[in-house]
Amino acid sequence: MARWWLSEGWRVVLELLMEWMGLTGECRVWDGCWKVGQSLGSRRGMEVAGFKASEGWLLGEVEGAIRWVLLVAWSGRQLQDSRLGCEDTGTLCGGKERLRLSFCFFCFNLVLNDFLFTTILMSMLIQMRLRLSGGHFRMLNEKLYTCSGNEAFDLFKKEPELFNVYHTGYQEQMSKWPEQPVDIIINWLKSRNSSLVVADFGCGNASLARTVKNKVFSIDLVSTEPSVIACDMSKTPLESKSVDVAVFCLSLMGVNYPSYLKEANRVLKPCGWLLVAEVRSRFDSNNGGADPDIFSEAVNQLGFTLNFKELTNKMFVLFFFKKKDKCVSSKIAIDWPELKPCLYKRR
Repeated sequence: MARWWLSEGWRVVLELLMEWMGLTGECRVWDGCWKVGQSLGSRRGMEVAGFKASEGWLLGEVEGAIRWVLLVAWSGRQLQDSRLGCEDTGTLCGGKERLRLSFCFFCFNLVLNDFLFTTILMSMLIQMRLRLSGGHFRMLNEKLYTCSGNEAFDLFKKEPELFNVYHTGYQEQMSKWPEQPVDIIINWLKSRNSSLVVADFGCGNASLARTVKNKVFSIDLVSTEPSVIACDMSKTPLESKSVDVAVFCLSLMGVNYPSYLKEANRVLKPCGWLLVAEVRSRFDSNNGGADPDIFSEAVNQLGFTLNFKELTNKMFVLFFFKKKDKCVSSKIAIDWPELKPCLYKRR
């Protein structure tokens, strides 16, 4: 009911009152308020706030609130003009002037109350939306860390919209980091020959491909752009020995993460680079994380040499491996350390 009064009901009542009192000229002001409200309360504005098209009924609330605010300003101006008119003549306001003042007071109080109601309602709805989104992200994040790559691929294939839910929450978490590991990898690539072919495993929004001049194969569970290859990262369509650099930026998720590294080894050329960036807590051996040296040794047995590692950053660790010239037998049993899930607590 409140939505109807905000959007339509009081508009009709006020227009009738204004016409009855001979204030038809001021109707232009109201029409202006109506148009500005429609413009400012646009669907795009709601999308920025995070609401889907299915929640479009909220647009009426936003437009109504903005129109009421503008009407408050107009009512206050009418009230001031009426008072000044009485002061100039030195007489008390007549019947029509008193009616005009009463009408302005009526508008002011009505608008103020309805605007406060709408503001509180919108605030509550936005808070509820944020909590729901945060809960969905934590659920999906835990699922991706505790299932296999094939299970994750099947999940997003059935419900691709969940991919956007996950990455919205992911970007929210990354915005709190003072430094992004992908930026370090981008700078590293820019310092080398742009002819190097790159495979970005778990590319997300494909920011790496958009930033560097290199040819980049962007790979993830869902194709958000035509250039992104949607697949299980342990079974990519890339040809063997076809890329110079393989990148895993916060993407060694899943219980079968070693199969992703084996796939990277398959597609890398001899002397190619393997760059791995991961959340620091996953390699904090003092708090249940894997030992960085044991992880490096396992990758070494796969056929790589550790060229550089960065363990001083508070948020993430970096490993730069280089593939050996000679291929290592795939029959060698490698004891891979378990990488604990990176789970976010509810706040």
